[in-house]
Amino acid sequence: MDDCVVEGRVDVGYAPAFSFLFGYANSLHCSTGGAVQIFSFYLTFLNHWLMKDASREENSKLQTIDMEITGVREEFLREICEIERESFSAPYPPHIFTGMAKETPETFLVAISKQRTVGYVLASLMKDAGHILSIAVRRDFRRRGVGAKLMVEILEVLQRKGVRRVDLEVRESNHAAHEFYRKLGFQEAGLIKEYYHDGEDAVKMSRNLP
Repeated sequence: MDDCVVEGRVDVGYAPAFSFLFGYANSLHCSTGGAVQIFSFYLTFLNHWLMKDASREENSKLQTIDMEITGVREEFLREICEIERESFSAPYPPHIFTGMAKETPETFLVAISKQRTVGYVLASLMKDAGHILSIAVRRDFRRRGVGAKLMVEILEVLQRKGVRRVDLEVRESNHAAHEFYRKLGFQEAGLIKEYYHDGEDAVKMSRNLP
């Protein structure tokens, strides 16, 4: 999505600029070759500007934040539900989070930044296997290391509890999420047909823990 924004500026900008520069060159009685040189200079400048602009945007997105990963508490639940609603088309109802916070608080972690809940991860246990039930990050805190930190922390919690394998499901179309989990050591382990409420298939991903 972010790359499309940069490409869109290029697509919108080239054609009008081309017409303007050739018109400007004609007004100065330049030859066609002179107009091409002017346009070539413009492209070089534009490309340099776009690269610097894209670099600034990407660095801003990747900038990490000061945060603390802690166990869930009742006072976090309202903001967790807010994050859930803005992140998913079929969010879990509040009573799910209330119940999990009471029953399995040790595998329900929350990211806090400046006294604000900015993300959460929720996992379940079954003998020596763990399951990531849900993870979400507040929209304006994404691409800043929150999700990765939550995943690292929950994997450490599961490992301490004797878990040997962790599973999760992700939409087949969510290629960015596939790459995110691969970087964390997960591998594709199969396809679950019509897993989601809208009929989309899920990719099952798994990771072994030492």
